Amino acid sequence: MQACGGLLKHHQGLVLVVAYERGTAVGFGYGFPCNADYWFGPGLVDQVPEDARTERLMGLCELAVRPPWQARGIGTRLHAALITAINPRWSSLLALPSNQRGQDLYTRLGYQHAGSYRNTTDGPDFDLLLLHVAADQS
Repeated sequence: MQACGGLLKHHQGLVLVVAYERGTAVGFGYGFPCNADYWFGPGLVDQVPEDARTERLMGLCELAVRPPWQARGIGTRLHAALITAINPRWSSLLALPSNQRGQDLYTRLGYQHAGSYRNTTDGPDFDLLLLHVAADQS
């Protein structure tokens, strides 16, 4: 799996959403439709549910809200906008276990832990999180 920062110009369907308050960007998110082999890679693809490997998948690369604007529902609305725009049946992301605010948000959104991931031998461990998107959400 590659870091999403280097993917911006390489993926069809990439969607960027930005939240503004009085002309100031206060949060953003981006993701893109992808396939399971690309997103999960050979080390994880067998650990995810079969449907997540065969149905429409969104790789959620980033979802961030500036601290003064957190806990106001902005992250939830940004996520909903990405789901609407990309229309996946599954969404997946990597999150640092130590990012408690992010973990809390992803839990509220319905993401579940699917495994651990490390993209380099000396890199941090990430939680691979998966969300099965309800038909009425996509």
